[in-house]
Amino acid sequence: MSESNLPDRGTPRKGSQKTSGVSGLADLPEVAAVKRRRKRILWTFAALLLIGGISAKPGFAAVKRWRCGKLAEESAELLDRRDVEQAFSKARAAHQLLPEEPRALRAVAKALAARDDWGNAAAFWAEVVKREPSPEDRRAYAEAALRSGALDKAAEQVESLMSSDAESTDNHLLAAKVYSAHGDLALALKSARRAVELDPNHEVAGFLLSQFLLQKPETRIEGLERLWKLGEGKSATALQALLTLSAAPNLEKAGLDRLIPALRGHPLAEETHRLKALELELIRSPENRKAFLDAAQERYAAAEPERLRLFAAWLSLQGEHERALRVLPGDQAFTRKDLFLVRVDAMAALGQWNEILHDLKKDRAPLEQPLVHLFQARCWKELKDEERAAMAWRSALDSARGDVNMLRYIAGYAEKVGAPEQAERAYRALTQNSKTARFAFEALLRLTPPSETHRLRDLLAEMAQRWPKEIALTNDLAYLNTLLNVGVAENRATARRP
Repeated sequence: MSESNLPDRGTPRKGSQKTSGVSGLADLPEVAAVKRRRKRILWTFAALLLIGGISAKPGFAAVKRWRCGKLAEESAELLDRRDVEQAFSKARAAHQLLPEEPRALRAVAKALAARDDWGNAAAFWAEVVKREPSPEDRRAYAEAALRSGALDKAAEQVESLMSSDAESTDNHLLAAKVYSAHGDLALALKSARRAVELDPNHEVAGFLLSQFLLQKPETRIEGLERLWKLGEGKSATALQALLTLSAAPNLEKAGLDRLIPALRGHPLAEETHRLKALELELIRSPENRKAFLDAAQERYAAAEPERLRLFAAWLSLQGEHERALRVLPGDQAFTRKDLFLVRVDAMAALGQWNEILHDLKKDRAPLEQPLVHLFQARCWKELKDEERAAMAWRSALDSARGDVNMLRYIAGYAEKVGAPEQAERAYRALTQNSKTARFAFEALLRLTPPSETHRLRDLLAEMAQRWPKEIALTNDLAYLNTLLNVGVAENRATARRP
């Protein structure tokens, strides 16, 4: 029999009936129903896969937005608890997750402001305002711009705010600050008055108005009266009003009698405010100075280290350096860096340079090595040993290499003690770090005498190369080049740029 004559295995012979085997089971109704259910399940699964593939990205984006918002909320909570660095870390994480999200940008701006990094805070507020230009965000942007010196940017936001709501206390308050920064006291005073008229109970507006009033002889009495009225409150602004009154010149005895208990008894008063009250007591009754100081020294004898440090530092500010040393004896000062620094300051004021050198030689001096070298340099400088002083300065800078906080301290200290060359070396080291480069270059410009035009020009050339998009830098460089007759044609082209 040929192969073509064989019947199909899946087809029964005519007249025959399948009753067994796999082929036969397939024809049973129960098995067919199972197969139909299996097909439905497979098709449903395939459809879910297809839908999942289409909606995976939107779903993931929603999760990212939720997570970003959560991080921003956590940052705000940390700021409320004054944990600034952790708040900044949360805000940065939110921004890294969604760089264009207003909540993330706002969180970073607030954290930067809490760090007093107003320039970068203003840059982030600008991005927030581009996306969500609410009045609150505009005011925050203007405040940051004002504090960073970008007065034009602050003025732009105030103009926009006033055009949309000219009867807002906060807008007039902000306008007053901008006018004051521009040196226009008349307009600043007018805006502050309007802010108080709109809300007589707005303490910040009232305090700012009093500040402007004090600057004009004809309104000084009104300014003082407003401060006394504000000082009756229990708020932080009320406490600030009392501090402002304490700095007022020619305060009469009756005013001191009123101010001292108010300052000392304010519910928000801290140790520095109580010490200010003690200072006012010395002014009111100079004949009782020794009795007041003896009593204070007895009160602080058993104080915790921080209060003791504040008292000793306050004594030095009052010229009581020997008393400060008695309050902070050597053995106690060696237990903490902050106590040791206050003691060293008092010794320096008394010219005890050899004694300071002796204390710095001890291995137990609670100072980082760069500070040890730094103070040694100061001592040798005062003792007229320039060679040893130069060696100590070099050691301080070398041991602080890479530590930007220490380098900044060394630079500031060098300026303070009249060592500009050493300050320049520290600032020059800080130009190598991207985070401190701008600050360091600006310090170098400040330290360079105006007569040294070539040095100023070289510094500006470095800055223009580092920040080529900043028109102000290229313009300043072109101006100095013109003075020095360098690249005149190029300078003219720079001057013609918009």
